[in-house]
Amino acid sequence: MKPVDRFLNACRSLPVDCVPVWFMRQAGRYMPEYRKLREKYSLMELLLEPELAAKVTLLPVRLGVDCLIIFSDILLPFKYMSCDVLFTENGPVIKVKEGLSLKWVRSIAPQQVVSDLAYHFKTIKLVKEEADKLGLALIGFAGAPLTLVSYLVGDNHSRTLKKTKLLMYTHKELWHKLMNKLATFIASYLKEQVKTGVHAVQLFDSWAGYLSPADYNEYVLPYNKQILDSLSEYNVPVIYFSTGTGPMLDLLAQLNAHVYSIDWRISVRKARSMLGSLRAIQGNLDPVILLADWYTVKTAAVRLLDEARPWLGYIFNLGHGILPETSVDNVCRLVELVHERTNSGVP
Repeated sequence: MKPVDRFLNACRSLPVDCVPVWFMRQAGRYMPEYRKLREKYSLMELLLEPELAAKVTLLPVRLGVDCLIIFSDILLPFKYMSCDVLFTENGPVIKVKEGLSLKWVRSIAPQQVVSDLAYHFKTIKLVKEEADKLGLALIGFAGAPLTLVSYLVGDNHSRTLKKTKLLMYTHKELWHKLMNKLATFIASYLKEQVKTGVHAVQLFDSWAGYLSPADYNEYVLPYNKQILDSLSEYNVPVIYFSTGTGPMLDLLAQLNAHVYSIDWRISVRKARSMLGSLRAIQGNLDPVILLADWYTVKTAAVRLLDEARPWLGYIFNLGHGILPETSVDNVCRLVELVHERTNSGVP
């Protein structure tokens, strides 16, 4: 079975020859090849030049993964919404040039922003050509509205999401109009990625777990539903990624997603019981485990795979992205372990 078919079958809870595996941030600073590119190019150059972005996207081929995810950043669209976007050593900084206001929100033209991101779709075309030759799945993505807003107000280092919540609670009209505008853009952006050739898309809602179920239901869920419902006309799997949302997976089950990417704070078994058998699960190894010795990594991975039985509708991944200090050897051996241990006929 080709890796692309293995992944797509797993997304739809269909039989596979072994569990597919890929990693968030699988192309990044832990790879010597990536660090070598960064010596020559800035991060923004790698993101904006299709040939360079395609080259980075293809680096994880040597890991043996089943999927490639386009090398990009969820914050790039803000460059085309009258914002300054800076990637600093302390993380990204987003600044609305004229200030966050209803006037600014009204000025955002979703379809024009999609057009301005033409270089991103060129990257997809370049990678798709190589992915097809290799039989690999190609994943596109976007940031969810809540997560984008959290970066917009400077909450990306917050442990409380205070600024985001205050905007939500005290400026409700601005909040809802901004979330609606972002949802409209994200839906168009993901659709264009699908039309360009990706096999699946992932919606990153990294900070959803900071909200109570009631707040998520009122202030976030309608906009995520708006995005995912709009993708239902396309025959591609949709992955919803969030962290810290284990206690409200039953609420998230209202979303029109095929796959739920969970973190290490909830077991695969518990997640399945809350989401139902029709949804696939992706996850959920703690990325920190990959910093340990191979015996520790192997023990944790085997425990997770055993817990995830039966493997129908299961995709192996981390609960978050690969950390920069991670050993490439550990990643390669982990991919091999997952494939070998879950191979059809292996007990």
